[in-house]
Amino acid sequence: MTRARLALTRLGLALGATLATLLVAELVARAVGFDATPRPYSNAPVNLVPVEDPVLRFENQRSASFEYFYPYGDGREPLVVRGSTNAQGFRGPELPLEHGAALRIACVGDSYTFGEGVEDDGTWPAQLAVQLAQLRPQSQFEVMNFGVNSYDTRQEARCLESRVLPYAPDLVILSFFLNDAAIRGLGEFAGHEYGRPPVLYRALTTREPFLALRRWSQLFDGLADRVVGYEYLVFLGESRSLMYTQDSRGWRIARDELAHAAQLCRDGASEFLVVLYPLLFRRGEHLASHDAYLTVAQACRELGIATLDLEPAFEGQDVDGLRVHRCDSHPNARGHAIAARAIAAHLVETGLVR
Repeated sequence: MTRARLALTRLGLALGATLATLLVAELVARAVGFDATPRPYSNAPVNLVPVEDPVLRFENQRSASFEYFYPYGDGREPLVVRGSTNAQGFRGPELPLEHGAALRIACVGDSYTFGEGVEDDGTWPAQLAVQLAQLRPQSQFEVMNFGVNSYDTRQEARCLESRVLPYAPDLVILSFFLNDAAIRGLGEFAGHEYGRPPVLYRALTTREPFLALRRWSQLFDGLADRVVGYEYLVFLGESRSLMYTQDSRGWRIARDELAHAAQLCRDGASEFLVVLYPLLFRRGEHLASHDAYLTVAQACRELGIATLDLEPAFEGQDVDGLRVHRCDSHPNARGHAIAARAIAAHLVETGLVR
């Protein structure tokens, strides 16, 4: 046998062995159910109703109930999470406008405060009430959850002014999340002003050769899905962090709205605390929101606003296990519990509650 034919024979054997291995791997993947994880869904995907206020634009639907479904994709029944809003439009028990003897705490924020993906008693405001009752059993607390999915900082400040302050809270906690500086209506965050998704992410989600391979191979689809999920979290952290520069209109507006919210609380004789809720995705030594929150914390110090960065509370935690689903970066009930414990301890240590 000539050297050339020997080389071709070896190449053919190697290709055959590779194809056989891939075929076996494909069969195993199909046998064990290794596939792309199905996306979460809800029986009420939009629990928001429009309002005439041009800043608020929308608010929670009142007296609504909803279910979130989180499929595993491995034969198990999906996780079903049930939630509701009361007749006043927030999660939790209804409370009168009149202030009683209990110390009243109002929590303002977006979906991380509303608690997308967790039940009513799993949100950090609900768990904060439990933590405070344990730390200060001699005191009474009312913790109200005014979170609304998709609110930005401007909407949160308007919500504070128009919806929250009439309840005369003793303390307002504004939960700030990484995308809160993407001010609605600016157009600044439309398109790719803050970077484009990674090349691999775009290829696996938009390019036909890869899409065809994903349709044909369950193994490849499962692997691609995991790569896409990771790349999305990378992009989410990096692109949102780019908003926190001095030339970002959204961040300048968000900073002004934080100052406005603080002044509203001073005028209403309410204490005010900004809590920085991190993106639960680790990049190197820190969570992906770390650098952006350094900027936000510095701005709050300059404005004289009390601030609590929750990242240290998640130190040493397996943050991948604290997200509600592999296709949803919101925190699950355990993630909310960690946040609630840190906030409660801070309130006690700083004397914001007694």
